[in-house]
Amino acid sequence: MASVQHYQGGYYVYPQTHFDLRFQVTAFGANRIREVPTGSHALLSVDQGLTYVKYLLELYKAAILTVAKQWRLELTGTSLEVSEKFSQLIVKSGYDQWTELSLKGFGLSHLPPQIGLFKDLKELDISGNNLTILFPELPRLERLEVLDISGNKVGVMLPDLSGLLNLRILRANGCGLGAIPEWIDHCPKLERVELRDNHIEENFVTDETSYHLEL
Repeated sequence: MASVQHYQGGYYVYPQTHFDLRFQVTAFGANRIREVPTGSHALLSVDQGLTYVKYLLELYKAAILTVAKQWRLELTGTSLEVSEKFSQLIVKSGYDQWTELSLKGFGLSHLPPQIGLFKDLKELDISGNNLTILFPELPRLERLEVLDISGNKVGVMLPDLSGLLNLRILRANGCGLGAIPEWIDHCPKLERVELRDNHIEENFVTDETSYHLEL
């Protein structure tokens, strides 16, 4: 599986991120934005869009290299080249068939976009990192049953992960949450939710839940 695909007219698409990044390599080797990232709510000029995309790709490169180092893999090149090599390695080596994955305590500030390639994952532990944003790659993990995001300061509200329809256990201890996410009621198989060491007031908690709740 290639993370970068060629399109007629010299355009490329980079689909492994939560944005649909399109750019063009000109005859002078300079990148020019064809389309502003679809996930952006801001109205960006071409130059602003290009700067934003490059910034995102560098963040992804840092995350990929962090994971690669932990896995004793050597990856070099530009941000796109590193991402391409990592995507190919995951598929070629059969990593995408893993059912359990732990990135616990890796010091990540962003998740590698390739997390979406692990389609068979049933358990994912990304606890103890520096994540403030949980990218929409996670809902692509349709078979995921156990998710641990504890210790990441994701903010007062936990991003919507209701797309994880097979989720049974959610651990989000010490994430700085101020309320129980409303979307968890839309996870039909949820059995246990751990939200300890957050800022949730118990008097706002309903006694009627279909899952076991720990505060």
